[in-house]
Amino acid sequence: MTSRRLVLLSLTGLLAALTSTGPMHGLDWTVDITTDENDAVCAVGDCSLREAIAAAGDGDTILFALPGISPWTITLTGALGQLSVANDITITGPGAAQLAISGGNLVRVITVQAGASVMISGLTLRNGEAKSSGDKHGGCLKVLGTANVSASRFESCQAWNGGVSSNTPGGDGGGIYVAASGVLTGDLLVFSADIAGVGGGALSPPTVFAGGRGGALANAGTATLQATTVSDCTAGAGGGPYGPGGDGGGIANLTGGVLRLDATTLSGNRSGDGATFMGTDGADGRGGGLYCV
Repeated sequence: MTSRRLVLLSLTGLLAALTSTGPMHGLDWTVDITTDENDAVCAVGDCSLREAIAAAGDGDTILFALPGISPWTITLTGALGQLSVANDITITGPGAAQLAISGGNLVRVITVQAGASVMISGLTLRNGEAKSSGDKHGGCLKVLGTANVSASRFESCQAWNGGVSSNTPGGDGGGIYVAASGVLTGDLLVFSADIAGVGGGALSPPTVFAGGRGGALANAGTATLQATTVSDCTAGAGGGPYGPGGDGGGIANLTGGVLRLDATTLSGNRSGDGATFMGTDGADGRGGGLYCV
C-alpha cells in the first residue's frame, strides 16, 4: 500500500508541474539580408523581412541581424508588393534611427489584415505610397486588424493621388489609415512630411472631388496615440477644377472613429488647398492639425 501511494503522489506532482507551466513562447525569425525577396525560405544567411513575415506564425517574433554597419534600409520592390501581416506576430527593430523599411514610392509598406494582431517597434516606415484607387488609404501602414506600434517613425508617406479624370476623392491617411474594424495603439511615434492623396477630377465635363483627409493619420476605427509628434504633414489638395482641399493636415478622425491623444504634439501641419481654375477657388480643407467629423 505504501509503495502504491508513493507512485500516486509522484504522478500528481508531475501533473501539477505540467499544468502550472506558463504559455509556450513562439519562435524567433531573424532577418539577415536587406534584399527584398521571396523564395519561400527563411534560413540563416538568406532570410528577408518578407520571408520572415510569411514564415512567422501566431506568437512568433521577427528580429534583425543585418550585415554591415547601420543605418540600414530595406526597400520593397514593386513586383512583390506590400508586406501583408495575417498572423499575431511581433516585429522588433533595432531602432528607428538604425533601420528603415521603404516602399520606394511604389507600394504601401505594411497592411495588418483583419483578425491579425501585430506589435511593431524600433523601425522607420518611409516612402510608402498607396497606388490603387481600389486600395487608396494608408501610405505606409493600413490597419484592418490590431496594431501596437512603439518607438517608430513614419516619414514621407503618401496616400493615393486621384489625378486627372479619376473622379474620386484622394486617399486618406498619408502615414496610417485605421479602418472601421481596426485598432491602433501608438506610443513614442514621430510623423513627418506625410501627405494624404490629391483629389481626382476632370475639366470637361467639370467634376470635383476632395483631397484626402489626415496627412499623418486617418482613423475610422479606434486609435490611441501617446507621447507622439505629428509635424509638417498635409491633407490632400482638391481635384480640378474646383475640388475642396482635404481635412485634417495632421490627423483626421473620420465618421465612427474613436480617437484618444495623450501627451501628443501637433506642429506645422496644414489642411489641403482647394483647387483653382480660371480664377475660381475650391474651398480649403479644415483643421490644420486635427479635424474630427
